[in-house]
Amino acid sequence: MAAYLCKIYGFKNIDSIGDIIQDTFETALLKWKYGAIPDNPSAWLMTVAKNKAVNYFKKAQRTDLVDSFINDHHSTSPIDEVILEGEIADSQLRLLLSCCHPGISEKNQIVLTLSILCGFGNQEIASALLMKGEAVKKALTRSKKYLREELPTLESTGSLKDENRVKVVQTVLYLMFNEGYKSTKSSELINHDLCYESIRLTKLLLKDDVPSKPETQALLAIMFYALARFPARISEEGKIITLAQQDRTLWNQTYMKEGFYYLKEATKTEEVGKYHIQAIISSIHCHTQYFDKTNWAQIIELYEQLELIDYSPLTELNKIVAISYYEGPAVGLNKLEVIKGSKKLEGHYLLYAVEGDMLARLGKPHLAKRAFNKAHDLSMNSIEKEFLEDRILEL
Repeated sequence: MAAYLCKIYGFKNIDSIGDIIQDTFETALLKWKYGAIPDNPSAWLMTVAKNKAVNYFKKAQRTDLVDSFINDHHSTSPIDEVILEGEIADSQLRLLLSCCHPGISEKNQIVLTLSILCGFGNQEIASALLMKGEAVKKALTRSKKYLREELPTLESTGSLKDENRVKVVQTVLYLMFNEGYKSTKSSELINHDLCYESIRLTKLLLKDDVPSKPETQALLAIMFYALARFPARISEEGKIITLAQQDRTLWNQTYMKEGFYYLKEATKTEEVGKYHIQAIISSIHCHTQYFDKTNWAQIIELYEQLELIDYSPLTELNKIVAISYYEGPAVGLNKLEVIKGSKKLEGHYLLYAVEGDMLARLGKPHLAKRAFNKAHDLSMNSIEKEFLEDRILEL
């Protein structure tokens, strides 16, 4: 709905479009509560949103824009209001690429897209990008102002060929999937809808005229490998199950096959990017029948290559975890002290959760409890908090 209305009315009306969409869902809640849900809820919502938009912009006396919209798009028949799936997909792809405008910094492009098209809240964006909530709020204000003033309409198909902007879109979708894979503030650990939506949007980038196709295929491989492990990540009581404890017979074989398919397609090129390496790491886990048979040496080597291509403190932390299983938790802790000293992950709960796990494996329960308590205080997800409480009780 946001993508299509932006295509018609432009970014200069993005705030009004947001209000119209919210009003549309409120109307649905009221009408559907006391009557039957329509046969095609999506078409009903789009019809109502379009009608509300027409009425709103009429009242705002934007008659020139409204008249052309009515002539081309408006109909009194709900059946005629159904927009072709390809048109919706095209609108969303254009909106993704238009949010990634070169006049906006790359980080702010990601913030903007996560907010407008993906529906992220400020805190979810802050967690995904390791930013402060106030910084996210300021970035959104500045970026929306730029779009309203400098980019009144969605851009032409020329932007589909801009490799740099496609790479930013890939980053946005990667972060979007990560937030679904492990929700920041939700009462549930996994947001399945967000994961499925990020996969659907990523597939939009597989069009032949969109560059960086191998990287997109590798990104899809990462997503499907992760999706395959979902059934084993949460117990029947709703508790987190670590990778070491998961019943791998529960992993979804269909999704794993999709992951292997996209990885195979992605590696039909000499190009090697960060998503290729991450997909290969995921494939090693999916290929391994038992946790204690994991090829940690190969995984460490891959993380080292990934750091050369695209360094991130979280990548370094993942490498340290792998080292702790290959060379022992004592070695892992020594390396963890280095990253703690750099303050690169200061305030991130994962740093202390990893520290607590290594200390527990070394047989140092008091120090482990202190680290887990720090992680507990920093985590915003109730299921993660419960998991950390269980670890503390075990100690």
